[in-house]
Amino acid sequence: MSSTPTRTNPFARIENEGLDDFKPKSTPIPVSRTQDKQPTDIAQAITRAEEKTKLVKLAENEGFTINNFDEKPIPARIAQDAKTFLKTVRIHVSDWNRFQLWCHENGYTHRKGFQVLAASLPPKKA
Repeated sequence: MSSTPTRTNPFARIENEGLDDFKPKSTPIPVSRTQDKQPTDIAQAITRAEEKTKLVKLAENEGFTINNFDEKPIPARIAQDAKTFLKTVRIHVSDWNRFQLWCHENGYTHRKGFQVLAASLPPKKA
């Protein structure tokens, strides 16, 4: 006797409960900036700014800086060899395979192998 798989609706729970979780929330009505600012708020802001400048001056006098977390990246490495650049060339696959085998046989990287080949070229005519 074989059992027949029963089909269930994967969305039945959503249909019953609704999509209230996915409704966008209402945005609060913004209060205008002119109504929000009272003379006491402005005075408090001025006194806070004055206190902050006094604190910065005090810290600088004692040898500290307020922004102690300014980080500057250090270079990853200083290149010992001549400067290089990325160059894409189109060559035949058979030529590349031959070059790559030659590099592997001689223990060269592709960069070193190309240097050896370039050094074997005749000197440039003036």
